[in-house]
Amino acid sequence: MKYDFKVIDKGLVQPITIEPVIYQGRHIYEVGINGMYTLVYQDDDQWKCEDEHQMNADLLAQVSEKIMLLTRKLQA
Repeated sequence: MKYDFKVIDKGLVQPITIEPVIYQGRHIYEVGINGMYTLVYQDDDQWKCEDEHQMNADLLAQVSEKIMLLTRKLQA
């Protein structure tokens, strides 16, 4: 199931979608922004993006915040 959020990218509010997925026993998240999709995952307690030139550090930080909110919501 995809979940809708908003982030600020390059000074503009952008809608994003986040879809939790379990792949090879790991929790990863398919993130859609501006018609592009990438995978975001946590590795050694750091959030990483499959395609790093697609998402700058500030955007990745915002996306990881949304993922943590979503995770708490789904666990409640």
